[in-house]
Amino acid sequence: MILKKCQQATEVIVLAVVISFYSCVNKKNNSSEYQREKAKPINEKSFCSSFFPKEGDLVFCEGWMENNSEKAVVISQKRTFNTKDELFIEVYEKMNTIEPYLSIHEVLRDCPVDFSINFIKDSFSITDLDEDGIKEISFIYELACQGGIGPIKMKSILIEGENKNVISGYRFDDVSIRMNQKPNYPKSKIDNGFKNSDSKIFIDFSVKKWKVHHGTQLINFE
Repeated sequence: MILKKCQQATEVIVLAVVISFYSCVNKKNNSSEYQREKAKPINEKSFCSSFFPKEGDLVFCEGWMENNSEKAVVISQKRTFNTKDELFIEVYEKMNTIEPYLSIHEVLRDCPVDFSINFIKDSFSITDLDEDGIKEISFIYELACQGGIGPIKMKSILIEGENKNVISGYRFDDVSIRMNQKPNYPKSKIDNGFKNSDSKIFIDFSVKKWKVHHGTQLINFE
């Protein structure tokens, strides 16, 4: 009788061990499957995270969807000590990432005092103001060459497709901005490409952005 009970107990223990083993195996397999599925999006690098500029250091990169196509704007900067500062702005369609379909190259050189080109990240925006399905990207950057207080050169760019629209001029110095003063600095202007734009809403939007970032008065805008 005792022997029979021992045999039954042994069978129960063996069965429990087998069930536990298969449970662990299945759990491990399920876990691996889950990890594999979860890892897919992590391993897929976005355009911006895997982009290396041809010139200078990466300053900014932003992508967006447009008519079922992925696009991206890349801004990089190359500074040569005491010689020049360069800003590279390139717009890519991710189906063809070898060359940008639009590029801007800004150079600041031959400045005897402190100088730099400064991309203003807070000015960047992606919009569809005229609701035609083609996104506009817009941003502002400064071209500073000064040894003291004075106006700073500034440009506002709005790009739609391959069209580039520009406001160029000056921004008030930091002291004047803090003191809420408006010195008699040179006026700024809306370039011809902007004025020939099909949509006045582009100009209104960019002028508002220009004022927010302390651009001086525009001579050709009412």
